[in-house]
Amino acid sequence: MSGSTFSNGSLASLVNQMERQDLATEALRRCLAQKGYVIVRQDEAAAKSAEFQTVAEAARQQQMTADRNAVAITTGSIDR
Repeated sequence: MSGSTFSNGSLASLVNQMERQDLATEALRRCLAQKGYVIVRQDEAAAKSAEFQTVAEAARQQQMTADRNAVAITTGSIDR
């Protein structure tokens, strides 16, 4: 177990350290998520990237549709 320190060889110390490590990892995940990042396993990275690209493209399409509708409403309401 790389990075593990045993104090008196006790199982309780090992469990305590593992809990601290889990808390630190979760804090890192939350911090990165607030900045728009995500941690994924290396073997899942390509699939997750493709998923994010699909979501981003759908959001762009939705925004373009909303923008076109806003222009149509704006130009339709101008008195000439």
